[in-house]
Amino acid sequence: MSDAELSTVVDTARKTEMDGRKFYARTAEKTSNPLARKMFESLVAAEESHLRFIDELARGEFKAPPYDHEFSRHLTTVFSKAGGDVKSLAASTPDDIEALDIAIGMEDESMAFYRRYAETGVSEQVRDFCKRMYAEEQDHWRILQSTRDYLGDTGNWYMVQEGWSFDGG
Repeated sequence: MSDAELSTVVDTARKTEMDGRKFYARTAEKTSNPLARKMFESLVAAEESHLRFIDELARGEFKAPPYDHEFSRHLTTVFSKAGGDVKSLAASTPDDIEALDIAIGMEDESMAFYRRYAETGVSEQVRDFCKRMYAEEQDHWRILQSTRDYLGDTGNWYMVQEGWSFDGG
């Protein structure tokens, strides 16, 4: 294993995940939407899990468990149990949408970093770590984008999620 590569991956990943945790915690406190708050709180927990993985990698102890999309399954349950008046749940401020846009951009950058080392990493452990992290970040990106779509255009979000179609007949 290349010490320089390991150091680069560990240092960059740690900074990225710590920045993400801080941003998501601050955003969860400020958001006016209860669903967005739950999602951001869940992202804080996910970033903390990522930091544990990074520590394991730094110690040479990372074992890449398969990612089973537990993050999106958890949030799907949160959304489905929310019930209530869709208009009030979807009520959002421009700040909420802006925070989601920032978060989506952060996840884009994380995915690009992890994908690069998943494909080109010298050591198998670095590649495995980055593959796992890429899968999780991709899941986060999907949830963030779906939440943005939900808050930005709830009616269209339901149409897409439920597979509604309109024909000219």
